[in-house]
Amino acid sequence: MMRLKEAEFKLFLVAAIVFPLSLFFGCGGDSQVTNPGRTGQLALNVVFATPSGDFSKGKSNNGPLPREWKPLVSAFQKHSGLTAIDRVAVSVVNQNQVTLVSRDLSIVETAEGRFAEGNLTIPISGEEETFFINVQAFDNSSVSFAGNTVVTLSAGETRQTPLDIALLPLGTGDVQITLTWDTETDQDLHVIDPAGDRIFFSSPTSASGGTLDFDNTSGFGPENIFWPQGQAPNGRYKVQVVYFGGSGVTNIGVVVTRSDAPTQTFNGTLSARGDTLNVTEFDFRG
Repeated sequence: MMRLKEAEFKLFLVAAIVFPLSLFFGCGGDSQVTNPGRTGQLALNVVFATPSGDFSKGKSNNGPLPREWKPLVSAFQKHSGLTAIDRVAVSVVNQNQVTLVSRDLSIVETAEGRFAEGNLTIPISGEEETFFINVQAFDNSSVSFAGNTVVTLSAGETRQTPLDIALLPLGTGDVQITLTWDTETDQDLHVIDPAGDRIFFSSPTSASGGTLDFDNTSGFGPENIFWPQGQAPNGRYKVQVVYFGGSGVTNIGVVVTRSDAPTQTFNGTLSARGDTLNVTEFDFRG
């Protein structure tokens, strides 16, 4: 097994997933960290997942909406124009795990409901580069939404057709662990709770109240395990990522959000099927 080093406040959101808020608030425009002379331009349209049909236009589409998500989505659809969503943020990460763009998107009203949009100018280091785009929507209660996709741009290219990203609901609470990654492989999030129960795709709930609300098998994530408010037991939690299927070196990002401590982000790499990363261990005191 490999040991993953923590990278606090370094945004690699191959992710999921709840983003560290300090990296987004106050970001009114693109935050670019590489050669600004070579860029590509891209427009984004952000929509919200629905309980039926093609709920994800990105790589996270695994078929029908999981039963556990339907109440979450339905609750937000009852709001006029989904007005509970008060902020949408986007991050663009390259294959070297460098965050090139970090900003908020404009929330607009349409006949189809509330969604976000924005134009991105992305610095490109060569003639062509592939990027991972992550979007997070923040609400004013206890549910967040996340979506992601991968795009390849050439230097000087301006995409004429906006890229659609559909946001999926993520459960939140006292403890939330979210995994995303950058390849079309099957990476699995595992969390061991203080009682020693392991939550993962074969055992998606625990007696302590933990829940895996989505098992992504087609690539990119997110996968999300959470304990609702007031239900997370005190004690030590262990977080792992297992390379379950597919091939190719894969960069992963794990975000740990807790009610008793600041949000932390962890980055790492898995090389082949069967690899396991010990991401982090932490003691929760609610």
